[in-house]
Order: sequence, then C-alpha cells, then structure tokens
Amino acid sequence: MWSLRFEAGYPSRSFPSCRGQGNFTGWYWSATGDGHVPYEAWLERHHLTRLDFDVAVVGVDAQPFTLSWRDDE
Repeated sequence: MWSLRFEAGYPSRSFPSCRGQGNFTGWYWSATGDGHVPYEAWLERHHLTRLDFDVAVVGVDAQPFTLSWRDDE
C-alpha cells in the first residue's frame, strides 16, 4: 500500500537533554521496527516496551513524527 513504512521516518524535532531536566530522554531498541526509537520520558519508554511485546503491533515510531503525502486532486 505505501512505498515507505511510517517508522522509517524521522522525528519532527530533536529530543534534547541537559543536566537537571525533569524528564529522562533516551533511545529504545525496538525489535518490532528493527531500530532505535527516541523517547522523552520513562512513561514513553514503558509504552514502547509494551508495544514491542504486543504481537498485533506491526510498527512503532517516535512522537511527534511528520506525516506528509501528496494529494493528486
């Protein structure tokens, strides 16, 4: 249906980290997507882990991501 899987895209912004910030950013290795997925908080990492172990999930991507398409009309 699509020529490119949505999880092959890039995050729409960076995930900065600095000393003293209240959230914990990082990269999660997703077996589902066969690559790293950035996260901005441990709660996101927790959800990425749960999604990775769900057999019904076929793709996982960072939030927010940019989704664009061409309308031929």
